[in-house]
Amino acid sequence: MLRLFGLAGAIFVVLLLAALATGAPVLHALALLTGLAAAAALAGLQLSRPQGRGTVRLDGLQAPAAVRRDEGGAPHIAAENWHDLFQAQGFVAAQERLWQMEVARRTAAGRLAELCGESCLERDRFMRALGLYRLAERALADCPDEVRACLEAYADGVNAFIRAGKLPPEFALARLRPEPWRAVDSLAVAKLLAFELAPPVADVVVRARVAQVAGPEMAAALYAPGPSDASPPDPQQLPDLGGLCRLAMWAPQTVSGGTAWALAGTRTESGLPIAGCSLETAPRAPSPLHPLTLHGPGGARLEGIALAGLPGLLVGQSRHFAWALAPSEGGTARLGPSRPKGSGAS
Repeated sequence: MLRLFGLAGAIFVVLLLAALATGAPVLHALALLTGLAAAAALAGLQLSRPQGRGTVRLDGLQAPAAVRRDEGGAPHIAAENWHDLFQAQGFVAAQERLWQMEVARRTAAGRLAELCGESCLERDRFMRALGLYRLAERALADCPDEVRACLEAYADGVNAFIRAGKLPPEFALARLRPEPWRAVDSLAVAKLLAFELAPPVADVVVRARVAQVAGPEMAAALYAPGPSDASPPDPQQLPDLGGLCRLAMWAPQTVSGGTAWALAGTRTESGLPIAGCSLETAPRAPSPLHPLTLHGPGGARLEGIALAGLPGLLVGQSRHFAWALAPSEGGTARLGPSRPKGSGAS
């Protein structure tokens, strides 16, 4: 959208300068029409911004919920029960990130070509072969009832925003009406992030082939120790060099990573443990990760980083413990009971 406004602005300036230089009535008219069109588009964009004041009625809420934004624009959501808290989170996420969520779930499902045309067909084939959406469906079937209830409440909030009809302008440009959000979509978005944070697929296959051909010692010398060194796969299951090149071409190329860390209370001034992490996703604007604070029943307060499309927080802290994750083996830390100082996510 910013590129479109920049282009419209540049055209307006060029036409205006040409009109002033030549005095041609046609150029004056074109400059006026371009300026009016840009102003109308900007007004439409402003109308699509998240509602900051007033009251919104959400069917399914069991009690009133409140949303406020701090000076940095980060949402703070408060509710009397967990169902209402996650439903409100879904509504707020859709207000701010629905287009990003739509692209993410289509990427995981291998359905980008429906939006972008033939240029995304190969990528869609790769994602369908990878099977992230099938894995999400399997994970949903194995979810405990309380986890499924949170996912469904979040989906109800997203769908309430979709039904309201105040969609982001990207949907109008794409001539797309989003399908209802489902619980499995949230898990697919989470698996897409996990895939992005994992080592590139081509690197994993190359490492596996090195371990199979040259032995686990050579693989360990070239790479950090990993599970593929102990049990090299069947050579028949590994692609040849041509297949590996094709795989590397269509797998998402990301610059991502991160670390997780924790300090015991014996090593901190306060005597309380501290946990934290950094998650580095592929460069994009906006990032799929965003700050969020949830105020739940019984005085529960959860502060940290959420993933657009997934209820709850990926990393953060409560009054009693902190949790963090990173894309590495065993890269999850959970501490408690404590009130971490300066912890959460960065």
